[in-house]
Amino acid sequence: MNYSESTIRELVDNNSIYQLLTDKLDVPDEEYDKTFSQICSERRVDAGLMEQILKAYETDADFACNDFKRFPVPDLVNYLQRSHAWYLHKKLPEIEQTILQVFNMYQGSHKLLVYLCLFFNDYKERVIMHIKDEEERLFPYIHQLMDAAEGKLNTKTTLQLLETFSVRQFLKEHSHIEDELQEVRREILKYSYQNKLPLPYKIFLNQLYYFEVELTRHAILEEEVLLPKVMEMEEMLLRNLAIR
Repeated sequence: MNYSESTIRELVDNNSIYQLLTDKLDVPDEEYDKTFSQICSERRVDAGLMEQILKAYETDADFACNDFKRFPVPDLVNYLQRSHAWYLHKKLPEIEQTILQVFNMYQGSHKLLVYLCLFFNDYKERVIMHIKDEEERLFPYIHQLMDAAEGKLNTKTTLQLLETFSVRQFLKEHSHIEDELQEVRREILKYSYQNKLPLPYKIFLNQLYYFEVELTRHAILEEEVLLPKVMEMEEMLLRNLAIR
């Protein structure tokens, strides 16, 4: 498929998975007749990266890390931050709406309901904190590191930067929020073996599954592609400082 010259409407009509593009890049209906390349240019995102993302989403397989290693750090960070905004402003509210629907329709009639509501409220807060940690600590550090690599920071400031943050330490402390979704889906499925689940429960399960897949792919892109690149930048800067 020629992504570049295809309009957003043509892409979405061809395969609903391309809705991912309109969601993450916040493309309204009135812009659906713009081409893929126009939208990427206007949103200041790398068209090559977005095309690789869409190709990866066309299959159920995990991201092949090697397909993404050619993209520079700023483009990867841009995409991951757009994904964060999508999770916070679209995906989590959609799942929350389903939970409310389940509660309003089936309160008192399904033991699973209380578990779902408690889980989601707690989980949503952990996702928000997880994203906040990256947005307030990790990504600003990466931007400063890029400035240092480009010679925009002096030696003292660069050394202070490297002494106050470490990607390896960040990874040790970083939780895997997608694992929790997998666990709650298992619990619901166990329950469903003995109980016929109403449609809203099934919708909730489906939403959890696709959100889990999305978070897993997000984590792969972040931890196996972006952060190794950032650690290489750290090592390069440390070597340069040692020479001086």
